[in-house]
Amino acid sequence: MSLTTVSAAFFIASAAVDGSGAACERVADIVVPVTYDEIVVTARAQYVAPDPRGTAPAPGTGNPAESQPVPSAAGSAAGAAKPPEDDDIVVTGRLRPPPEDPAQAINMASFQVVQAIDQNLVRPAALAYSSTVPAPIRDGVRNFLDHLTEPVNALNFLLQHKIGKTFETIGRFAINSTLGVLGIFDIAKRKPFHLPLRINGFGNTLGFYGVPPGPFLYIPLIGPTTVRDLVGIIANRSLIPAIASKPFNQAWFYIPSAVLGQIDRRAQLDEELQARRNDTRGAYTATREDYLERRQATIDALHGIYKPENFPPPPVVPTVGVPKGKVPAPR
Repeated sequence: MSLTTVSAAFFIASAAVDGSGAACERVADIVVPVTYDEIVVTARAQYVAPDPRGTAPAPGTGNPAESQPVPSAAGSAAGAAKPPEDDDIVVTGRLRPPPEDPAQAINMASFQVVQAIDQNLVRPAALAYSSTVPAPIRDGVRNFLDHLTEPVNALNFLLQHKIGKTFETIGRFAINSTLGVLGIFDIAKRKPFHLPLRINGFGNTLGFYGVPPGPFLYIPLIGPTTVRDLVGIIANRSLIPAIASKPFNQAWFYIPSAVLGQIDRRAQLDEELQARRNDTRGAYTATREDYLERRQATIDALHGIYKPENFPPPPVVPTVGVPKGKVPAPR
């Protein structure tokens, strides 16, 4: 994380503190992360005895004896020369948000609300779904919902001039629609086809053609996104009902299936999200930075630019109950 140095140097020649002259001395250089919303600098006020002629001497001038602090009875008894806390001058400054997140305050407020709802409602529901619904059924539901996105994937590969991936995606759709029983079974990824699922969307296409991401946003029901990706999400979700036939384009089917898909995805990402909450960068900052890095890596990959550091390895899968020497591949 980049840092900024805020130098607190306040020199006040004359100020009224409890009806007398006061001078402020330099306190310190304060280093704070740029993501902090506020910085607070305290300048300690040094009490200076008033000049007998009615003019307070400026710091460093006049009779040195007159510039010494006048101890009070309590101060003399304690032997302390530290000025009282009432003499402290507190200066508060607000740093600008990061350029990629101009609406940081609003996004952080939205993030906190979503996290509270997630911890108390969504996460328990997702974990209950994961623990009670058998894995084959969860896999079938996930495959079916992924299958419905294949036309969007194929169209965007075509728009990105990826002709080979376009035909592969169309082939996947045809195989899983027939042999896979409307996509419930992902037959296309198995032998002899070897056609894995490749997620694509209009957000990728806009980035492929050079549309900048725009400001970062954190929106309930959507999560981390950008202005560009938000446009892409709306286009993706609008196209599926538009090209699908009944009952897949009707609200009574589409809305519950979308909710079920989000519950399933939340269960899959539980370990990652919990780790992010404990990230030293802070949960919000980690969410924003990870999202923007991954999205940029995806756009770079569409242009043939592959950066291994932007594609972290998948999380380690627990090996409880797995024969020694065999580690299951992440699903």
